[in-house]
Amino acid sequence: MIEKETREMDAGKLLGEVVLLRKRIQELESSEAERRRLEEALRDSEERFAQFMHYLPGWADIKDSQGRFLTFNRRLCELVGRTEAERFKQKGGAFYEISQDSAG
Repeated sequence: MIEKETREMDAGKLLGEVVLLRKRIQELESSEAERRRLEEALRDSEERFAQFMHYLPGWADIKDSQGRFLTFNRRLCELVGRTEAERFKQKGGAFYEISQDSAG
C-alpha cells in the first residue's frame, strides 16, 4: 500500500513538473518570438536612419561626449573635402579646421 501511494505521489510530482516545464517552454518561445520581432524592428529603424542620413541634402553628424564622430553623412565630407575615413581619425573641431586650412 505504501509503495502504491509513493508511486502515485511520484507520478503526481512528475506530472506537476511536466506541466511547469511545458509552461516554461511556452514562455521561452514567446520571449524568443518577441526578441526576433524587436531585432527586426531595430534593423528597420537603423535602415531608415541610414537612408535619412544618406539622402539628407544638408550636412549632419553625431559625436560622442569626447567629440569623436559616431556617424556623419556624405554631404559633410563633400563640404569639407575629406573622406569618411579621414573624419573618423579627427575629433570634431580638428576635422573642420584641418579641412578648411587645407582647402585654402
